[in-house]
Amino acid sequence: MIKIRKFNESLSKVVFHNTYIERLYSILSSNTFYLTSNLGTDSDKLQKGFYYFSVSRIKFGGYAHSMGESDHVNIVLDGDKFNQRYKGGPVDYWGREMRTGKDMPFEYQMRNDENEERIFSDDSEIPNAKSYIIEIHISMSGFK
Repeated sequence: MIKIRKFNESLSKVVFHNTYIERLYSILSSNTFYLTSNLGTDSDKLQKGFYYFSVSRIKFGGYAHSMGESDHVNIVLDGDKFNQRYKGGPVDYWGREMRTGKDMPFEYQMRNDENEERIFSDDSEIPNAKSYIIEIHISMSGFK
């Protein structure tokens, strides 16, 4: 007997979006997430929609580390709520080779391991952004 297991691609229960303070202001004032077009590299065309919104399964994945520790925003999002309206799932943008190559310094291996997930859409915007936000964490330097 052959058993077939069905699984659904979806986002993790809680996901994180890393950005800068200016971008956070834009998100909150417009109450909109603006998505990225898939017209870039072949890696950008992995999804099932014309647009995507990048998030991470972990708070400080490789992409967050590359942004530095100051003037950085980490938005905690409700992945379950996104799953009710949008398709999404894990994406390995850089590929395994960029994380495990023998000649790749450990620092780069960590930076390239983004733990990325993407929300896919045929629309360039996700409205009601505030309804998906659980928490906002801001790291600032040089505050006077």
